[in-house]
Amino acid sequence: MAHFCEPCYLDPTADWRQPFETRVAGLEPFADRPALQFDRTFFYPEGGGQLGDAGTVRFGAEERTVVDTQIDDNGTLYHILNEAAPADWLGQTLSAQVNAEHRRDMMRAHSGQHLLSAAFHHTAGLETKSARLGKRTISIDLEAPDVNEKSIAAAVEQANRWVLANHPIRVHNPDPDQLAAMPLRRPPKVTGNIRVLEIDSVDFTPCGGTHCSATGEIGAIHVVAKEKIKKLVRIHFHCGLRTLAHLDQREAILTAASNHLQCAVPELADQVQRLQQESRALRQELGKARTEAARYEAEQLHQTQPAREGETTFIRVESADIDSARKLADLLTARPDVVAMVKTKVADDGFCRIVVARGSQAEFDAGAWFRGEGKSLGARGGGRPQKAEGKIPETVAVDNLAK
Repeated sequence: MAHFCEPCYLDPTADWRQPFETRVAGLEPFADRPALQFDRTFFYPEGGGQLGDAGTVRFGAEERTVVDTQIDDNGTLYHILNEAAPADWLGQTLSAQVNAEHRRDMMRAHSGQHLLSAAFHHTAGLETKSARLGKRTISIDLEAPDVNEKSIAAAVEQANRWVLANHPIRVHNPDPDQLAAMPLRRPPKVTGNIRVLEIDSVDFTPCGGTHCSATGEIGAIHVVAKEKIKKLVRIHFHCGLRTLAHLDQREAILTAASNHLQCAVPELADQVQRLQQESRALRQELGKARTEAARYEAEQLHQTQPAREGETTFIRVESADIDSARKLADLLTARPDVVAMVKTKVADDGFCRIVVARGSQAEFDAGAWFRGEGKSLGARGGGRPQKAEGKIPETVAVDNLAK
């Protein structure tokens, strides 16, 4: 059943920050979630990429939290509650209030999105296909196969210059003739009751969302990521307090890193590059040392377990880590009669890594071992007959393998 609700949130002159009175017109749930329908509301329903409002409703001594606001295809608005309201609220007049912090965040995000989209249009001729105003990130999809960093920087600089200029933001409900005279950045997606947002001297765009009254209220705009989505480029960014929170977090990380590396923040990139080069050199040296150690160990094991004509020699041994285990298994099975079972010494969540391999003349299937005896020991893994890898409980002694 459709319920008409006066959309007070569309009136830019109304003071949505104050508690307002409204009559409960319905108690119908939304997607199995408890909800209320009002005869008038300042709660904005999710739409146009903008999240729905949250807030509180109160009748007498009882209060409920509005966790979201939605609208269905019939135009019915649902004020979704944290718990169901009493049945006797139906037809009663109650007090409601929009969560101001959430609304202001959405206003900054939505006006900031319009401003950044206009900036990309102004500086690079790029159009915005769609936008999302989420709790953690704001993003726009640009109609381009790619956008370089220089173009992004130019658009961000332009958007922030418009923020500092504090251009007035106005809402228009034009008639067809007035609409035709407006320099719209993009055509409207609906045909009737078209609402246009004007950023003075900057932009005219159809929009039904909630917005700031001037660009200065948006705060600093900062792009944080870029990703390619099919034939579009998605730009993730922050506005206002979100920008401050993001930069504060980055500053804390940079300060901690500079303290650990004992260098100034501007020197971090050079210091990290130097450490990476040193790390690569050390890894190469370590790899050589491990290979030599594995070669020596393989020679010793071959000597203690010499080949016997017509027999398969099982060599069971532990190794420091999976890389060393692989090297040792390869060296051991260079001798044709050997089946090597190399288990790591270090466990993770109760399991050690294990490499099972055979020489060219050994009658043994490494992959089948995991499906048979290995499985009975709690091992997991698999591979080819010549070589297989997996995990085995750390409680299984290496001497108990392939008895």
